[in-house]
Amino acid sequence: MGSHRLHVGINHNGAHRRKALGSIRTQVVLDRGYLDLSSGIYEWSSPQVIGVLFAAAMIFGTFLIVERAVVDPILPLDLFRNQVFAVAALLSLLQLMILAGLIIYLPLFLQGVLGVSATYAGAVITPMTVSSVIGAALAGFAITVLKRYQLITILSALIMTAGVFLLTA
Repeated sequence: MGSHRLHVGINHNGAHRRKALGSIRTQVVLDRGYLDLSSGIYEWSSPQVIGVLFAAAMIFGTFLIVERAVVDPILPLDLFRNQVFAVAALLSLLQLMILAGLIIYLPLFLQGVLGVSATYAGAVITPMTVSSVIGAALAGFAITVLKRYQLITILSALIMTAGVFLLTA
């Protein structure tokens, strides 16, 4: 496993500026594709959706190729050789998918299907968003004190699972 450090400071050759511009450009393209997919205008088998998914796959492939080739990558890919990092990254991805789905689609469901007001829909997800912030702060403090990040991560995932179950039941 390689050692990676965060280098903060002035880079006179402009590499960080190019890296930031490339990141912004990629994010804009991916956001545009996400908006196209989430609009609901096109069927999943339509050429537009397939084209957006293909473009996203090509951008991701290009990202991997560039990250392997550059000296100072945004995300050093050899980090994924570490099982702890790889599992933590996968768990974070799954948790963010659940949170994004709940925060975006639960109010839409409440308003569009159940016919409640926007105020009520917001009141339903407020405890979840507030508890997410408080829980993240407490988990960070617990990891600092206990030096046991695995236990905190597992407990956090279990608490989130129970909370999502209670929210959707």
